[in-house]
Amino acid sequence: MESRSLYSAAYHEAERFRDEVVDRLGNALSDDAIREWNRERWWRWVSDRVIQHVRGNVMWQELSSESFASVGADSHQQNEIIGKIEAIKSKIGEGGLLSFEEVERLGEEWADLINRLLA
Repeated sequence: MESRSLYSAAYHEAERFRDEVVDRLGNALSDDAIREWNRERWWRWVSDRVIQHVRGNVMWQELSSESFASVGADSHQQNEIIGKIEAIKSKIGEGGLLSFEEVERLGEEWADLINRLLA
């Protein structure tokens, strides 16, 4: 399987988002769109790529070859971790009234779960 670069894919995804914003709202917001993608969308995007990697869908160069395709149908613990990641993404993505402390706590838990998947 051919491997792909997370850095390159992230760059192109951020550029695509920037282009959508520029098309809708004008060129003046180009830099702001990139900052927003980095701040608001990066974690969701990269966690989706980690899940692709551990499930064996896409081999990302920056992630270890040992973790590639490490989650199988019989891997209950890792599938449970993926479920927790999805739940956190949903909770943060709902845009509800979460306190800064809650968002910070969820972000730390999210990062810890991603690291556990890659360990």
